[in-house]
Amino acid sequence: VAESVYGKDLGYFFNEWIYGKDYPRYRYSWNFNKTGTDQYEISMKLSQTPHSDPAFFTMPIDIEIHTTAIDTIIRIFNDQSVQDFNFNVRGRPEYLSFDPGNKIMKEVQTTDSTDITKPETYILEQNYPNPFNPATTIRYEIPATQEGFVPVKLTVYNSLGQQVAVLVDEAKPAGIYEVELNMPGLSSGIYYYTLTVPGFTASKKMVVVK
Repeated sequence: VAESVYGKDLGYFFNEWIYGKDYPRYRYSWNFNKTGTDQYEISMKLSQTPHSDPAFFTMPIDIEIHTTAIDTIIRIFNDQSVQDFNFNVRGRPEYLSFDPGNKIMKEVQTTDSTDITKPETYILEQNYPNPFNPATTIRYEIPATQEGFVPVKLTVYNSLGQQVAVLVDEAKPAGIYEVELNMPGLSSGIYYYTLTVPGFTASKKMVVVK
């Protein structure tokens, strides 16, 4: 029925996502070069942690590109365990959002390929989407330190200051990270998420709407 409606063979999807095991763990890096007046080319390398069944997950993935001029969503088709993509955009690229609609059950880690995009300071970004129900993505950046690894804790609190979830509690190397909060049991209301590292703490507000 799904194939008759879609009009294409969906055997790969059922074999991997329905009958296969686990879920994809993506890792991507990106950089960019200026190609003209306010024109840039983004190079992105996407890989998946090897699996046994299936070897990797085939899936279309939305990439939201945020630039100084415009935000654009481009859909790529990931059908290899390691794959390169190139995009031409207007405006200097600021950051990429991987699967901004949280359509894919996944884990994502971001690393940057050039000094242009390496984090220079600790940053906690606004979650997206916001408001949300039941899933949202939180992105944060860890700069390079002399220690190499930094103890990172990312915690979610309700409006009363009660802890409702710990999303990250481990030492991390420098990089840009995304973590998904997916809690169908959260009731509607205002929540806060806090990034805590030695010498730095930041919090932001998010809203659950049901």
